[in-house]
Amino acid sequence: TVDPAKFLEFFQQTNAHPLRVPGRIYDVSVEYIPCTDGSLLQHAVSTTQRLYNNHKGHTLAFLPGQREIDDAIQLFNQRIPDNCVALPLYSALSLEEQDRVLQFDEDSDDVRRMVVFCTNIAEISLTIKNTCLVIDSGLVKQSRFDHENRLTVIETMQISRSSADQCKGRVGRTAQGHCVRLYYENDLTRPDIEPEILRTSLHRVVLQLVYLELNPQQFPLIDQPEQTVIEASLELLKDLSCIDDEHIITKRGKLFAKLGLDPRYSAFLLDTHLEYAEILNLAVTIVAILAAPDSLFLVGGLTDAAKRTVQNRISDGAKKHDNDLFHFVSIYKNWHIAGAFDSVKHTCLTCRKSWEMKSSCREYRQHTVGVCYLTTKF
Repeated sequence: TVDPAKFLEFFQQTNAHPLRVPGRIYDVSVEYIPCTDGSLLQHAVSTTQRLYNNHKGHTLAFLPGQREIDDAIQLFNQRIPDNCVALPLYSALSLEEQDRVLQFDEDSDDVRRMVVFCTNIAEISLTIKNTCLVIDSGLVKQSRFDHENRLTVIETMQISRSSADQCKGRVGRTAQGHCVRLYYENDLTRPDIEPEILRTSLHRVVLQLVYLELNPQQFPLIDQPEQTVIEASLELLKDLSCIDDEHIITKRGKLFAKLGLDPRYSAFLLDTHLEYAEILNLAVTIVAILAAPDSLFLVGGLTDAAKRTVQNRISDGAKKHDNDLFHFVSIYKNWHIAGAFDSVKHTCLTCRKSWEMKSSCREYRQHTVGVCYLTTKF
């Protein structure tokens, strides 16, 4: 998934030869069936249904995100083939839900075949055994930091050629396979995935380099960001009083470097501690929610009616608060209180169940996660 020549050049080892380990041992045929009517989701589902009986084993259908996966499963289940089960696979699922896919073949009594609608988590991170058919939508959702507005945005974009090869490589492990690409061959204009360092915030990276007394503008990187991006991070650090005009780190900057958070979150915490110490716990909860790698809150459901129900409940809850953050904090507090443990009576305060050596009732907190429509990472 990486370009070996780039690494060899960076480490000045151009005479060395990279070791290549082949991943497939059986032939994989590739077919291009681009979407022409504008409804990629419908095209992906109908193509999967049409080709399902032409192959043995399981099917992987790569889609850009969780919402598309939920919609695809709903459509697929309307005309699901016999002895077939449609399952989702994306990072927000619990380990138990992911294991349902990964360990599907270990249940000798289940003779059904899977159609797994998944994100690129199944591209390289996970391996699904006995997969013979891949449906590749050619789209992926990717985060990108907007340096001008200082915000992270999510974009749906065309995958690279290396990603397309990775999708293709999911079949051909145990038998011949088939890969269907729902786009034109010349749509693959990018050879590789754009390195994360070129599309993410560099504020923490630049702060750590300054803390280590290294010059961020001269520090060698395999993929070098634009100087304007580094300068924007330096300007932000000056605004937060982490560095002075000579780019020398301040005491405040040293503290932020040790905290390991986005410097803006560190500034929020420190300023709250100094000026409004009585609400520091509130600030910590807000930062924890914002700093989570993925959204803790999930608007899901396999039917439009279920989604509307969730959206209405969230909207009703939000009306009780001045902004979304306070709403999220209230949900967190409900989860935190749920299943609180009485250390004297050794029982859960909510359901009164007895739990030895436990500080909370896991079962009740899991119930709260479901009621509040939170992701299982909560």
